[in-house]
Amino acid sequence: MTDLRYISLGAGVQSSVLLLLGERGNFGPIDGAIFADTQDEPPWVYEQLDWLERQVRIPIIRATAGRLSDEVIRSIKETPSAFVPIPTYVTGEDGRERQGRRQCTRSHKSEVVAREIRKRLPKDGTAELLLGISTD
Repeated sequence: MTDLRYISLGAGVQSSVLLLLGERGNFGPIDGAIFADTQDEPPWVYEQLDWLERQVRIPIIRATAGRLSDEVIRSIKETPSAFVPIPTYVTGEDGRERQGRRQCTRSHKSEVVAREIRKRLPKDGTAELLLGISTD
């Protein structure tokens, strides 16, 4: 048995449904839902979060690693050849579009969620994280 159970909340369809099902008790007790805020999400994401907060009693924790766009600008200025921290698309020499290398999911999403769980976890405790991700 785990000490804590959280939902990683992105405010898209999958994680929103996961939260609503969690509110109904489908997964046992849920201690909270963690939204890793890049502070650059489209307006509909914040509207969805506000709506979800009105629908559930599960606490929604809004956590951030800072504004992602500030990180992009800093990264480009300081190290132009480094990873771009956001998804970018480039056209290769063969004319095909490819996604460039990025790290924002780890630095501005996964690590933020993990940090918030660690802050709440008892010493030597365990946590379970529920993720709603589609394969499409």
